[in-house]
Amino acid sequence: MLLMPMNVPAAIHRRCERADTIVAEGPLLIMAHGLMALAPENRADCWISTKLGNLMPHDAEIMLRNWDGRQAKAAAGRTARPVAPRRPAAGHSFVRRLPQ
Repeated sequence: MLLMPMNVPAAIHRRCERADTIVAEGPLLIMAHGLMALAPENRADCWISTKLGNLMPHDAEIMLRNWDGRQAKAAAGRTARPVAPRRPAAGHSFVRRLPQ
């Protein structure tokens, strides 16, 4: 499965008796989390549409796991290093003086 960008515009659709209804719109990441927040029996009638293609609930779940795994790998690669305190340049101060 191709991993889509998290911020691609997306919409959650729900299949109703008479027509398909758009339930919510926003970034794909938010829509995928919203779809997973529904009870499994309510997800069956829903899907996410994007300009890159449609995602069924199980596809959205897999995509969320892949995104989380990528973030975990990126975080594991970072090392904790102490950050030196910032010092103002000569003649400058971090405090902003307001006009009197």
